[in-house]
Amino acid sequence: MIKAARWRNWSSIALFVVSALMVWPTVRWYTLPASERDRAEASVQPETDNPHYRAILDTLQERGGEELIAEYRGLYSVSEGTIRLGLDLQGGMYLSYVVVPTPGMDEGEAIDQALEVIRNRINEFGVSEPSITRQGDDRIVVQLPGVRDPGRARDIVERQALLEFKLVAYPTDEYPTVSSVPVLREVENLISGGTFEGPPALDSLVEGTTETSEQVPELSLPQPGEVQTGQETEGFSLPEVQEIAGDEGGQDLQLPEMAAPGSLSSLIRVATEQEAMASTSISPGDWLVYEGEDADRLNDIINRSDVDSILAEANLKFVFGRLQETSEGVFRALYLLPRDMTRGWDRQTDQVREGYLLTGANLTDVRIRMGGGQSLSNDPYLILEFDSRGADNWETITGENVDQRVAIVLDGTVYSAAVIMERISGAGTRLSGGFTTDEARDLRLVLKAGSLPAELEIAEEQTIGPSLGQQSIDRGMLAGIIALVLIAAFIVVYYGTGGVIAILALVFDMLLIMAVLCFPGPLSRIGLAGLGATLTLPGIAGIILTIGMAVDASVLIYERIREERNAGKGIRTAVKAGYSRAFITILDANLTTLITALVLYKFGTGPIRGFAVTLSIGILASMFCSLVFSRAAIEFLLRKKKKESLSFGRWSILGDKHFPFVEYRKKMYIISLAVILVGAGAYLVNGGLDMSIDFTGGLETNVVSRQPLETGELKDMLLASGLADVQVQRLMDYTGDGAAAFVIRTSETDKSLVYTALEDNGCVPMELEEGTEGLSFIKQIGPRVGEELKSKALSAIFMSMVFIILYVWYRFQFKWGVAAVAALAHDTIITIGMLALIRIDLSLTIIAAILTIVGYSINDTIVVFDRIREDRRLRKGKTLEETVNISINEVLGRTVITSLTTFMAALVLFLISGGELSSFALTLMIGIIVGTYSSIFIASPILVDWHAKLKKG
Repeated sequence: MIKAARWRNWSSIALFVVSALMVWPTVRWYTLPASERDRAEASVQPETDNPHYRAILDTLQERGGEELIAEYRGLYSVSEGTIRLGLDLQGGMYLSYVVVPTPGMDEGEAIDQALEVIRNRINEFGVSEPSITRQGDDRIVVQLPGVRDPGRARDIVERQALLEFKLVAYPTDEYPTVSSVPVLREVENLISGGTFEGPPALDSLVEGTTETSEQVPELSLPQPGEVQTGQETEGFSLPEVQEIAGDEGGQDLQLPEMAAPGSLSSLIRVATEQEAMASTSISPGDWLVYEGEDADRLNDIINRSDVDSILAEANLKFVFGRLQETSEGVFRALYLLPRDMTRGWDRQTDQVREGYLLTGANLTDVRIRMGGGQSLSNDPYLILEFDSRGADNWETITGENVDQRVAIVLDGTVYSAAVIMERISGAGTRLSGGFTTDEARDLRLVLKAGSLPAELEIAEEQTIGPSLGQQSIDRGMLAGIIALVLIAAFIVVYYGTGGVIAILALVFDMLLIMAVLCFPGPLSRIGLAGLGATLTLPGIAGIILTIGMAVDASVLIYERIREERNAGKGIRTAVKAGYSRAFITILDANLTTLITALVLYKFGTGPIRGFAVTLSIGILASMFCSLVFSRAAIEFLLRKKKKESLSFGRWSILGDKHFPFVEYRKKMYIISLAVILVGAGAYLVNGGLDMSIDFTGGLETNVVSRQPLETGELKDMLLASGLADVQVQRLMDYTGDGAAAFVIRTSETDKSLVYTALEDNGCVPMELEEGTEGLSFIKQIGPRVGEELKSKALSAIFMSMVFIILYVWYRFQFKWGVAAVAALAHDTIITIGMLALIRIDLSLTIIAAILTIVGYSINDTIVVFDRIREDRRLRKGKTLEETVNISINEVLGRTVITSLTTFMAALVLFLISGGELSSFALTLMIGIIVGTYSSIFIASPILVDWHAKLKKG
């Protein structure tokens, strides 16, 4: 007993301290002025193209130079480990890309594939709740919330990630130099304007009788040491005879390859032992090109169309390696690789090589490993796993080319070129290239997500404001504070001292949730990674449901304590019994909701996952606070004051009234059916639900307002002008002559109507395309919610119902699980019917509200079921109908209080917030009423009728 009490005390204190530490960086960062946060974010992006951050950097440079920028970099470190907010609450990066398909690919197909690849990459990158939509015929718009490293994010989005495995055609042991490769001699002939025969024979050099073409430029040999006079061939300069022959005359003559200035041979060097040792991925004998003039001249040559034609005819192309910065200088390796691995090259282009094609499309998995084993480096590398076809092709390539080299090429750059020692039978290989840890992670990410089928050209980069609008968010926060105060006042008045403890437990619950979302907090400075969770409106919906469940848990405990006190037990015995008897009910209700949340996370995506994450965290936090913290606080008060009494309130909201609910069930079935039919009728008459732009797509444009407006004001003005489902986001980086700039989206499809509405409200396009008409700046955009998300959402809800049946079957009986799901379906159908009746657009925000109703409904039903199960054991002489009716009346006070407090919070939000948040709150209010009704008149009465039918059968 004493040990348990100590555990409750110390665990509560420890969790409070840890939670406060986790949340502190977030509190400190978001209490800074917005201008200071902008300066700090700009300071860590010295290469940014963002005009807003660029202007801030210029200002900082003028005011204090690098020293002031360094100070703001230090300030930015505060943001590490803070909570991430979504686009709806914070805004973020706005990237607009023009999609340039690869030759021969359909443009529409390229955009569709690019959308999927970008979505996969961003999910892997850890950015939650992004917005990725198609705009017009050739654009993709990407919005990323709260990105801490914009440059890295852009690189991940834009990188093509085309992975290829190719044999190295040249250099080889047989053809070590540029002049020894036949096709390159042909290129030399072309660029020199004559016949290039390679370096002259040694005899002709010694005798001075070299025959040269008039077109060959002057050649020279590098001279070690001081040159002495001797017999020289015109255009050449030979070392001293003693240097050639050596003192004993028995050494071989060593002459460097002669090359005409500007020729391939003069620009491409052969790597020495010293250069190879200084590099991480170059071997002696590899071709090198030093950065600077040599690299520029070589690029000019190989980019010539006539040179490219010669190489293409031989099925070859030049491919550079990664940039190497060494003590010997800055250079890249250079290789001649086959363009098409299924054909031979040079003089064997007619040869067909089946089973030689191996690309990133054959990858099934990519893993990161650190250097070790036979590796001399501790750098990370990647393990690439192939599918069965890729493994077969890899075995063919390695088996038929032992002692040859194979290059691993990513986006046209050779990352490694290794000698094949033996046939490799298996599904994997290793990719190394002197990566940093971040480079290896990013490379793994893009390889797993797949290669882009097209090139992305950045058209616009901006910083945008929150999609809900700052005014709406401010009102929502005010509504939340007012609702919390009202709930606290009600609970304290109703439960006295117990109510104060319940509110403290609720505040602690919120602190725990925020701590988990903020994790790792200050520990991020030592490299510890967090969940990568992003708080959005669906996430807040999960927190709202958690608040309701936390209040509900306290109510369940206190009502049990009241029952024990009314039975004549002392305060300590009543507290112990109250917690003990409420424990099973709280456990069942919370576990059922937690299972639902986990299934939604597993099978859902986007906003559904955001809701599931915060709900799961909230359930665990509320269970700790209601069962551990609140009991520790009550026991502390009883022990501290040696009290024999503690107030848990005397007022009862319903008194001793008893209602024959089960007798009314037939009438209630009819009422439910009537409401469902009304909703179904509205659904059919209206042609289904009014879908928001999230589901339908519509039109989008960037405009400048002539007058200073808030996003909410502009939205209301455009709605009044006849536009449907308007979304407005401020462009934070705008520095033009207008008052403000905005991104406008609407589900309206008539460009003329949109143009007129914008013009009437003082908005003009930011820019018009040259030579086009005025409507060209209004672009068609696709839906944020694709077919995949829709199907996953339906699958997630269906699977959650299956798991609810299984859990309730395990804890109660199968028919009880079916009754719970029937009530859940009843609540969802009626809510959707009411949305159709009052014409609320179905958006991602409304989906979050519906998910909240699902969680609320199942929690309410399980509480009633648990009391029925208990009363069946205690009241064995009663019929099931009598027991069900008694149980519903026993928990009715708890049901009313929980519903009232949750409804109160939603009502305040509805009255104060406006816009999308008002629609969200209205949907919640409908669901709370329907959920309370179904737990009393639908779920439990179904058990009675099912039992009666079984007895008759």
